[in-house]
Amino acid sequence: MPKVYVAVEKADTDAKKLASGSMTIMKNRLREFPDTFWTIKTVQLKADVPTICGLIEGADNPAESSEDVRVNASGQVRSVK
Repeated sequence: MPKVYVAVEKADTDAKKLASGSMTIMKNRLREFPDTFWTIKTVQLKADVPTICGLIEGADNPAESSEDVRVNASGQVRSVK
């Protein structure tokens, strides 16, 4: 089953969402949003019809793990402890 990484911005209004099949690409994409906080969730997806239909309809898949990160002013992505 493929892993998908979903980043959700921790903002009070208009939270952004990003998704990628690679954590490296995800962190590179997050660098475009300096001074922000995000939660990156790892989701294992089964490529079957019910899962794909759920994604289209906007259903949330259970996360295997999650990590809180901060993008600092210079674009570095750091874990929040």
